[in-house]
Amino acid sequence: MRKEPEAENVHPKKTWTQKVNREFGRFILHVNTLRMRPRALTARNNFLFILGHMRSGSTLLCHLLCSSDDIVGFGESHNNYRRRSDFAKLLMSVRTRTGHNPLKYRYVLDKIVGTQHIMSPTVLTDRRTRYLFLVREPLASLASMVAMRRHFHPDETPEQVLAFAIQHYTERLGQLLQLAETIDDPQRCLLVTHQQVIDETPATFKAFESFLDLRAPLREEYDIMPTTGQSGIGDPFGNIRLGRISRSLPKKHVELSAPQQVKLERCYEDVLSKLGANIPTLNSQSCTNRTRAA
Repeated sequence: MRKEPEAENVHPKKTWTQKVNREFGRFILHVNTLRMRPRALTARNNFLFILGHMRSGSTLLCHLLCSSDDIVGFGESHNNYRRRSDFAKLLMSVRTRTGHNPLKYRYVLDKIVGTQHIMSPTVLTDRRTRYLFLVREPLASLASMVAMRRHFHPDETPEQVLAFAIQHYTERLGQLLQLAETIDDPQRCLLVTHQQVIDETPATFKAFESFLDLRAPLREEYDIMPTTGQSGIGDPFGNIRLGRISRSLPKKHVELSAPQQVKLERCYEDVLSKLGANIPTLNSQSCTNRTRAA
């Protein structure tokens, strides 16, 4: 009788081959990134960053913006930006993920929502960079974070999940303040809330179009990208695959104590106020639009 090969005699070879292919791919990407560095330093592109926190609506905003013919991107690249030549990492990430040549677009987009990613003052003050600060009110943010955390970390206790969400939210809001202070250039920044994107869409789009000088109006429908719904790049859940803004999604809930809720709401309002004092908001951008029209 013919003996079937045992599993342990097959999978190690397959795993080894996959590892070699993965490492070779990384090597090629690294080489191409190094070759891209001179262009990254002299490119006429602008580099557009969505700076938000987890579950702030950054994936939706990314899709809406990348449906513009002026903007190319795919989501969160997880690149660190220590020096201006690191823009080459973004150029290569976008080329690899989208198949498009990013040098042919006016804006190359990345979004940063984690607390661990590095953006140095040298990068933040580069005149080719533009920043959209995106924040969302605490209850909705935490409810969405808790739901996602439970999905990917089912072994954590409810207390651990909530503690993670609160820690991330408060820490990241503080980081956004620090980033705005380092950029210190209102002409390259715009502050918007998730609620404004959803509930004040026409005014928000006009503010984006003015801020970025887009050549065509933005639309509520957006293109589905090859990376849409991929975990680690953006929202991994099904709603983002709708291809349009949805205002009828079921609301998630989170249980907070009264002191926790008060503290988080005060933190949100404080950060929103301080950010709005230093960089343009949707309302101030609308005023600018009316002035220009007059």
